[in-house]
Amino acid sequence: MSYHDLYITTSFFDRTSIFNLAYSIQVTCSRTGGWEVWEIWDGIERQLGGEYAGRDKWLVLDVAGHVILDSRKEEDGLS
Repeated sequence: MSYHDLYITTSFFDRTSIFNLAYSIQVTCSRTGGWEVWEIWDGIERQLGGEYAGRDKWLVLDVAGHVILDSRKEEDGLS
């Protein structure tokens, strides 16, 4: 396995391999923020999705089809 096997799905774009996304897309994980996906370009940072980012910025991460995070809400009928 490598980072090429990581797929990202957000409300901004459909399931896409990180390898096929722009170089400005970053995936981070921290104890305080959990998993997050950011677009950082020309000094501007925009959060595209996160584990705790709220209803509009849900995030799904899977590695070769094995889901490691799905922050969509069940009541939204998305997960």
